[in-house]
Amino acid sequence: MIGITNIYPYLPHYRLKVESINKAWNRSPGKGERAIANFDEDVITMSVNTLSSVKKSWDDINFLIHATTSSPFIEESSSDLISYVLGINNNSINLNINQSLTSGTTALHVGFNLLKQYKKGLIITADRRDIQSGDEHEKVFGEGACAIEIGTENVLAKLEAFSSISDFGYDTWKLQDDVSVKKSDDKFANEVKLENLAAVGRELLVKSNLQPSDIEWIVVDDSQPKLAKTIGNRLGFTPEQQFKTSLSNEVGYLGVSSGFFYLNKLLLKAKNGERIMLLQSGSGADGYIFSVTENVESFKSENGLLTQISSKKVIENYNEALVRRGLQNTVELKPYATKTYLRRERENNLRLRAQKCKECGFIHFPERPNCHHCQSREKMEWQWLERSGTIVTFTHDHVFPGSIEPKTMVVIDLDGGGRIFTQMTDHSPEQVKIGNRVTLSFRKFHEGGDFPNYYWKATPALKGGDLI
Repeated sequence: MIGITNIYPYLPHYRLKVESINKAWNRSPGKGERAIANFDEDVITMSVNTLSSVKKSWDDINFLIHATTSSPFIEESSSDLISYVLGINNNSINLNINQSLTSGTTALHVGFNLLKQYKKGLIITADRRDIQSGDEHEKVFGEGACAIEIGTENVLAKLEAFSSISDFGYDTWKLQDDVSVKKSDDKFANEVKLENLAAVGRELLVKSNLQPSDIEWIVVDDSQPKLAKTIGNRLGFTPEQQFKTSLSNEVGYLGVSSGFFYLNKLLLKAKNGERIMLLQSGSGADGYIFSVTENVESFKSENGLLTQISSKKVIENYNEALVRRGLQNTVELKPYATKTYLRRERENNLRLRAQKCKECGFIHFPERPNCHHCQSREKMEWQWLERSGTIVTFTHDHVFPGSIEPKTMVVIDLDGGGRIFTQMTDHSPEQVKIGNRVTLSFRKFHEGGDFPNYYWKATPALKGGDLI
């Protein structure tokens, strides 16, 4: 048996109301919210953060496929960087599938084929698509990431059928130097989408030798949710079989991750034995039929999607949202950085690993050859640091240049040992107090050396939007 074994969603902390967007441009109010990434988040950091809080090392993974339309790199492997930070072995297979909204579902298909040779893999999808201020996409696009674990054991959603059709030139596109995603005429694009999605849905039914009545749920992912009803009707599904969710109003259209967020939400209510048809539009269309297994009950108790949706801060000020999304010019510090330094310090800075003295057990971060606690020499071993801790002391720096002021610097005693000095993010200065609980989140620190430099920042430990 092969299929999906788990789904790990990630949503940024901030939300922007559609009403705030429309008010800034003198439009009618509108409804809903959009999940927006902070200034220090991109598809790399969001991809890492889907999994970094689950466990520190994913060294049992055989392959990782990263799917996005908005990689910060034109020439560099995002999957290799993500794989390294997550502690995946360097002999794993790392692939990148980009440029289409079907990249995620295509990556899933590639992953399922790799399971003929390997036991376990990860498909990680993420998008932070470029939107110009005032663009109509601003009311539609949200930002987030999703990791889909696939394997041959403890399967949550068993693969029954796959179908795909290739096409191009009818929906959204973006050239290398464009500042925003472009789109064609809605009426024209929707006609082609409906044709492709219906063709994939019919082929799925033929391949699986099933009728619409044999399938409990149909999920259609597109930036225009109204298309789902039309597709469902064309394929012969009843209104009760067509999965309806408020996700598009709560977080927006999440690009390559959107369909997997819908699938995650559906699995929280699905029952053992039920079948799900998932259809994804993009450059053509992809489709799957999954069969839910008894493992869905443990998934429901452990999955974090509902917590991610509720743990948020709504930004009322549209200009603040522009700054956080990097759409307003601000003075940014670009420290000296080189690839040589990045490689030398990567165990500390990227994997967040420290050295533990074999003699006395004292944990040193960053690494050092000798223990300053018991003075033993060169008796160190690597240890993963915990991603949670307590604030020991802090300061608010009002002079440090950057997107958001003041810059809060904190010293944290980590659970399990070790101390780290870093920045706070996703917070309000008045929230920060000695003794507060925090979690560490992988973020973009700066762009010194003309490349993104990543590190771990502290975020307030929240539950349902409240400080723990």
